[in-house]
Amino acid sequence: MFYQPNRFSNSSCGLSPNVCVPVSSPNGSLEDPICELYVRLQKYTMTKAKLDSHAYHNPMKNYNSNLGPLIDMRKRRQCERCQRTYTVHRNGSPREIDRRNSCFYHPGKIVMPFFFRYAYYTCCGMKVQPFATGCISQPFHGFVSTKQSVGSNPVALAIDCEMCITSNGSECTRVTVVNQFNVVVYESLVWPEEPIIDYVTKYSGITKEILLRGPTRTLRQVQDYLLSFIKSDTILIGHSLESDLRALKLHHDMLVDTSLVFPHKIPGKRRSLRELASTYLNRTIQNRENGHDSAEDSEACIQLMQYVLDNDRRNPG
Repeated sequence: MFYQPNRFSNSSCGLSPNVCVPVSSPNGSLEDPICELYVRLQKYTMTKAKLDSHAYHNPMKNYNSNLGPLIDMRKRRQCERCQRTYTVHRNGSPREIDRRNSCFYHPGKIVMPFFFRYAYYTCCGMKVQPFATGCISQPFHGFVSTKQSVGSNPVALAIDCEMCITSNGSECTRVTVVNQFNVVVYESLVWPEEPIIDYVTKYSGITKEILLRGPTRTLRQVQDYLLSFIKSDTILIGHSLESDLRALKLHHDMLVDTSLVFPHKIPGKRRSLRELASTYLNRTIQNRENGHDSAEDSEACIQLMQYVLDNDRRNPG
């Protein structure tokens, strides 16, 4: 079951308290409409070759592009998952993992029932011990992959992030996930890993006051929640998704990118989401004085793909 944070109106930021209520379809059933959309969207998911060509498949390639100013080459960090210390490249991205510096961790919580003699991890049942190896590995420190996400959730969801500029470049400060009924199923403010240099409020809609007011979560908390319902077979829809995946440090392969479904007539260029929404949906978005709304952008992506599928139905073959 998905959970929707209520988006109460707030003129200062457009955000809502992260209160969760169950989400269901308008007719009370999720089964038929979700299956239909999911199946029909599969023809628009990108192949591995296209994923590679657009810097989606390789998480390091995805993360290294378009980073900001150079930082100290000797800078070291502690991985928020496995707690190991690792070094970074000059552009701030994690160095590749080798056998001496692998990233193994437990995604579950530590619990100790009163009838047990020891604490254990909820993910694998392993006993909590000092220096014990985790049950899940990741290809890079700080990154997560839906390939390691247990379970299945064959649905289509749209995702969008808002970014601010830090000493590492663009980092995620808000993420929103919307289902096919244009309902927000997850939204959270995110603390960036590095100090914010520019909030870019004109575009992000984020201010210092908004982040402090919260509720604001760490990137790891957001990643853990996203992996609870975004599985390897979930279709993610978005616009220029590589920037969102890079900001979330998330590796996922079943992607539908509206910037590629609606290609620019000039190779190498991409049409803006605002232009696509105006042209095909007769809808004006990204026109707010207090910045973009990630929920609005996600909804536009879903509606654009529904437009494409409706057009396919009217013009089969």
